[in-house]
Amino acid sequence: MGNIVGNPIDEAKKKEIEDLVQAILHTFTTEYVKAYGVALLEKIEQDVTEQPEEWELLERPEEERSTEPLKEGYLVKQGGVRKNWLKRYFVVQPDYKVAYYETEEAFRNNKDPKGVIAPCGYSVQHDPVQNRLEQLAQTARKMGAAVADLPKPDAVPDHCFEIHHTRRRCYFIQAENADEKRDWVKAFKRCAWKCRGFKSDDEVSNTAFIMGIRATRHDLGRWGWWSFGGTESQILTDLIVEEVDYTVMSDVYQNLKGPATLRWMARSQVLKVLDTMVSGAVATSWAAMKKIITTVRERAEPIVRSKMSLIYESKEKIQEKITDACLDRIRPVLGEKVAPRLSTILEILFSPMSEAFSETRSIFEDCLDTMLKTIEQKNGFGSDMRGLFRPLDRAPRSWYTMYKANKKVDTMEVPLWGLRQFFDDIEPSELISEGQEAIAKVLDNAVYTFESELMEMIKDSSKDLTAPQAAAAVHQCKESVQEKFSQDGHKATVSYFKGIMVTLAMPVMMKVVNPICEPILKPIADLVPEELSDVLDVEKLFEETVEKVVQGAIDAVVDPACASHAALAQNGAKGSE
Repeated sequence: MGNIVGNPIDEAKKKEIEDLVQAILHTFTTEYVKAYGVALLEKIEQDVTEQPEEWELLERPEEERSTEPLKEGYLVKQGGVRKNWLKRYFVVQPDYKVAYYETEEAFRNNKDPKGVIAPCGYSVQHDPVQNRLEQLAQTARKMGAAVADLPKPDAVPDHCFEIHHTRRRCYFIQAENADEKRDWVKAFKRCAWKCRGFKSDDEVSNTAFIMGIRATRHDLGRWGWWSFGGTESQILTDLIVEEVDYTVMSDVYQNLKGPATLRWMARSQVLKVLDTMVSGAVATSWAAMKKIITTVRERAEPIVRSKMSLIYESKEKIQEKITDACLDRIRPVLGEKVAPRLSTILEILFSPMSEAFSETRSIFEDCLDTMLKTIEQKNGFGSDMRGLFRPLDRAPRSWYTMYKANKKVDTMEVPLWGLRQFFDDIEPSELISEGQEAIAKVLDNAVYTFESELMEMIKDSSKDLTAPQAAAAVHQCKESVQEKFSQDGHKATVSYFKGIMVTLAMPVMMKVVNPICEPILKPIADLVPEELSDVLDVEKLFEETVEKVVQGAIDAVVDPACASHAALAQNGAKGSE
């Protein structure tokens, strides 16, 4: 196990760790394979079912999304090996990875970056020293040591923040001043939330992987929020190391001998060895899992496509059985744990999101006003329509442009933390990021719809239009898009409210109802036809049943409140005409 002070891991403990690692890998493999069949069925159902038009605005196609950087500028970064501080030019890429170059000139001349930070799975710490002190306090508790006896974290320069991970390389970055630090911290937080590290391009496989991770945590008794990110192997390794550390290692840390500093060094070495052990086991298992998934796909896909009628019939029959058997056990839990909190959640979300969408609409109108001034200066559209559209295209992705709208959403943070007494795994930063993503998406759709309608209106004549004619075309498209913006803003707000409520409620519900209903579900599982066993999972159908009950309670709270607000807004708009 390596040269560890005092040899804290004996052969018996090593065997215990290895057995737990293999048990978790076996559990995940089982859950992942089940989830793949379920995800495959969902994907094929989407492909063969005509989806109703939900939105008024057009959605920008992926191939037309901008490839321009989301943010760029100079920062100072601590080196990973020599720990010296070097000025680098940072560029947030459209995929939310952050590249850094020796100079801005190197970036402009398409030189290779000095490095790329993929922040998926990381947290962004505004105060690195305080974060390290909190980490030390946790370590001291596990070791049974006093915090004062452990090595203190090194001081960092002013305006420094940390891109932190408990087991991967951490990055210490310094901004020039407090305002720049604030903006870059927000930028990195968004990157950490949006960046995706999966190596697979298979949508079904990626969906199944996430489902498998969550199901494995539930099997381990870990309910609630768990923020994760990285490659598939990194995520699986993080899950297993965390479980081993929680389940097996506490007595190892307690039994470390010698002065606290040496024990701390020993614990650090133990964790490195543990990481290496788990990473090796995961790498071997993940390679085998991918082969198993290929076999499942080849076996299941033809069955799904040829037996959709039987699948629908069997699903309906099984869900009826689940509802009949479990509803009386689900409703009391809903009434006690979730329903009394829904109005409070809505109160926290309602004003910030409504005000954020109002601010976003103002941003859209301001961008069009700027375009009209440009048209007047050019005496028409000119020859570069893409250049004319560029400020519009940048707006939804610009931290500066979206600052006021995002600030409205940020005000939810403190009251969301107050919900922790009911939803103990709540992570406000994630919920806030989802809200900011929702408003940015509606704005991007509005921009794309405006551009599409304008280009259709002036096709073949853009260069010939005078400034007044061009301005009239802009105003006409603006009025058309504003109405759609209002409708989609309302829909997106309602969708966000309901999505957050489901996110908060389901772990609480499943933690209680799952053990209550588990004995009832076992005989129901026998109703699944053998030929459909790869794609119909009773546990997943049970979760859908619980979510349907939860969704009904959420609809009863959200729909009347949002309908009333929409009616008031519409009457106010008519009164101002």
